[in-house]
Amino acid sequence: MVATKKDQRFTLFFQRITSPDDSPRHYESITNFIQLRDTFGTLFATWWTKRESFGPGFNLYIATRRGMLMYTEHRFIMLIWGLEAFHRKKHGAKRSTRTEKRIQQIIEKLTDPKDRRDLAKWLRYTPELNLEQRIFETLSEVPLDLDPDRLRRFAIGCARDRNDMSHFGEHRDGERTYNEFMLAMHKKSEALSYLFHVLILHEIGLDGAILRLWVNEGFHSFRIKSALVEVDLLPADAIKPPVPIPRPVT
Repeated sequence: MVATKKDQRFTLFFQRITSPDDSPRHYESITNFIQLRDTFGTLFATWWTKRESFGPGFNLYIATRRGMLMYTEHRFIMLIWGLEAFHRKKHGAKRSTRTEKRIQQIIEKLTDPKDRRDLAKWLRYTPELNLEQRIFETLSEVPLDLDPDRLRRFAIGCARDRNDMSHFGEHRDGERTYNEFMLAMHKKSEALSYLFHVLILHEIGLDGAILRLWVNEGFHSFRIKSALVEVDLLPADAIKPPVPIPRPVT
């Protein structure tokens, strides 16, 4: 019998990257079906829709949670890219009207039309919010009690480190060695990862009270708060153990 295309069979092989991590346990979860019994369908539908619409604003964070090893710089950059993409998608091309007005005043002082055209072209992106402001505004949406001054300093540090790597190819802080720079970036990434997680869950509609409970009293609360203390987003006493209750003398 002559074999036809329908009779032919093939074995296909492909590489699949799997995480070495175990499946999450119930006590590690942020919430449960009892808490979400009235809103689970809405949350899932919103997640599905917003993951598609936000694109890299969600997926760049998710990519860091796949259990794959990556360089410290890579993880940090992906988290910052994700926050910037999140801000641009949610708030659009926000611009500083004050800066835009000032640039226009400078351009109008030029007498040569060619100079005006060239300068306007070179400065067309200048009124946009800088990376520091985008990080600050995005993380300000996280439903946690973070001090604005601490958050501003954190945003400045994240923007500085990202810009140093992207625009100069190295850190420009002469007082730190490369290893010290990497350690500081790792600490920032740990804090960013937790904050980004809360940000996305809050964006799809998970109750802020549930998220605050997870951060402040959940199974991983000590780990989360320690990461925030390491980058000065929380004071050191945020992770002090509770004062033991004295037992009565018998």
